Amino acid sequence: MKKLLFVASILLASSFSFAQNARVALPKQFVVRAPIAPIDGSFEDYKSYSVKLNINQGFKDAFQFFKLPYNEEILTQRCGLGGLKFQDSGDFKIVYTLERFELLNSGNLDYLIQTTYQNAPAYYIGLQSSLKIMDKAGKTIFTRYHIPSIKMYVTDRENKFDSFAYDIVSRDYANLLSEFSSYYLYTPNNDYKLFTLTKGRKSKSTFNVDEFNQSTQVFTVLLDVERKNWAGMFGEAQKYWKSLAEYTDPEDEDLQKDVRFISNYNLAISSLLINKMDEFETYLPQIKKYDRTFLGMAQNYGNVQDAQKLVKYFIDANKDAMKVEPIQAEPVLSAQQSGPNAFKYYELENSSVTDEDGNTYAGNVRLFFDFPEIEDLRSRQSSSGFSQLMNQIGSEKTSVWIYMEGEKKPKRTNLKKLSTFKDSSGKQYNIGRVASGGLSLFVTNQTNNKHYAIFDELKKSEKLSLNKEYFPLTSFAFKRPTEDSYTSLPSYAGRRKTLRTYFADCPTIVENVGKGLYDKNDAETNTKLFNDYMAACGK
Repeated sequence: MKKLLFVASILLASSFSFAQNARVALPKQFVVRAPIAPIDGSFEDYKSYSVKLNINQGFKDAFQFFKLPYNEEILTQRCGLGGLKFQDSGDFKIVYTLERFELLNSGNLDYLIQTTYQNAPAYYIGLQSSLKIMDKAGKTIFTRYHIPSIKMYVTDRENKFDSFAYDIVSRDYANLLSEFSSYYLYTPNNDYKLFTLTKGRKSKSTFNVDEFNQSTQVFTVLLDVERKNWAGMFGEAQKYWKSLAEYTDPEDEDLQKDVRFISNYNLAISSLLINKMDEFETYLPQIKKYDRTFLGMAQNYGNVQDAQKLVKYFIDANKDAMKVEPIQAEPVLSAQQSGPNAFKYYELENSSVTDEDGNTYAGNVRLFFDFPEIEDLRSRQSSSGFSQLMNQIGSEKTSVWIYMEGEKKPKRTNLKKLSTFKDSSGKQYNIGRVASGGLSLFVTNQTNNKHYAIFDELKKSEKLSLNKEYFPLTSFAFKRPTEDSYTSLPSYAGRRKTLRTYFADCPTIVENVGKGLYDKNDAETNTKLFNDYMAACGK
C-alpha cells in the first residue's frame, strides 16, 4: 500500500500551468482526497487533524553542532495529513515522538565514517520514533513504531543541514503514517489547479468574468462539505460550465479559448472527484484542443491524463489491498538496541565467529554500523553516480572486531568474510547476503538495502529455510539451498507481490497469498507460510 503513496508524488510532480501571455492568472492549488473510498470507512466523516511533536534533545543538539537555529514550527508544517484541514483540536489527534536522534558525524567513534559521498554531504543518523493517532473521543486507533536503526544519508551539496534534518524527520513521520492514510482515508491525495480568468486591457468582451471565477470557488469548500453531498454541490456549477464548454465570443478569441479550456477542465476534475470516470473521459479531447501550448506542446492535458492514471492505479491496487493491524504491539528491544551504543555497534560477550576458511575466533565480538544502509536523497544524479552507489551496496564491509583474551589488539574482519556466529549460549547463527524484497516509500530516491546479515534459522528443510535477521536488521527472510542470497520479506508494501514471485512454483501458496493468509509479517504467520509450502509443494 505504501507504493500507492509514492506513485502519487511521481505522477503529479509537475504542475498545471499556462503560458505567461495567457488571459488566466497563475493558478492556485487545492488539495483533496478523492475519489476512491477507504478500505476501512470507519472515519470517512473526519475532516481535520491536529499534530503534536515530541522531539528528542538529540535532534536539537545536532542543530547546535552546526551552529544553526532549530525551529519546531518548520517541522510541524512538514508533518501533516494531506487532504485534511489542520486544526488545534482536529478530528484526528496525531502524536509523533522522536525518541532518539543521533548524528554520528558529531561524535567520537572507534572507526572512520564518510562525511562526503561523490562530493556530496553524507550524514550517519540513528533514529528511533513512534506514532499514535487518536479519534475524536481521544481513543487510540492507530500506533506504529520505528525501532532503532541507522542509515547514511546523502544529500545535495547546496542543501544545508537544517533543511536536510527537517526532511529526514518528516519522512520518518510520513512512513509511520502511510498505512493509516492509505487504508483509512480516501485516495489518492492530489493537488489540482484553481484557474482564475482575466480579461485583457483591450478586450471588448462583455463576458462576466467575476461570475465565472465565482463558480470555480466550489472546489475551495470541499473539505467543509459532507462527501455524500459533493455531487449535488457540483450540479449547478457543472450546468454552468457545460453551457460554456463551446463558448463563442467574437470580441475576444483568446478569452473564448480560455473560457472553453477552464470550463472543460473544471468539468473533468469535478467528475473525477465524484468518481464519474466515464464523464471525465468525455472532456479530455476538449481540454487537449483548447489547452494553451508552449513550443507546440499542450501544458495541461498530459497532467490531467496523469491524474486519471493515478485514480485507475488506486482502483486496481485496492483490489489487492492488505488488511492493516491498526494497533501495533510496542516492540521489545534487545539490550543492544536499547543501549547507549545502539547506533554505533553491538557488543556480544563470550561469543565467537568462524570465517570462510574455517578459522574460529572467540572472545567479545563487536559488530559495527560503519557501513549502514545508504539512502541517496540528491535531486540530481548522474548515471555514473547511480552505478557507483549500487556497487557499494550493503553492509558487506561491516566491520567485526573480536577482542580475544591475551591479545592487545582485536582481530579485525568483516561480515562478508564470515560464515557463522555463536553467542554466549552456544547457539549458532548463519551469515549471508540479503536481497531485500521491500519497498521504500520515497522511490524517487535510491536506497541501498541489500546487505550481509547474521541470521537465526527458525525452520529448515531440504527445499527451504525460514530465518530471522539478528543483525543489523530484524526482518524475516526465506532461502532455498540453491540460492546465493536470502530474500527479505516486506511488512506491508509489496509483500503480496514478493510472496507471489518467490513462491510462484506453488499454486496453493499463490492462492493463499491472494486471500490474505500471509499478510502479517510475524513469526507465527511466516511459520504458517513455511509449513503450508512444505505440505503443498515441499515434497
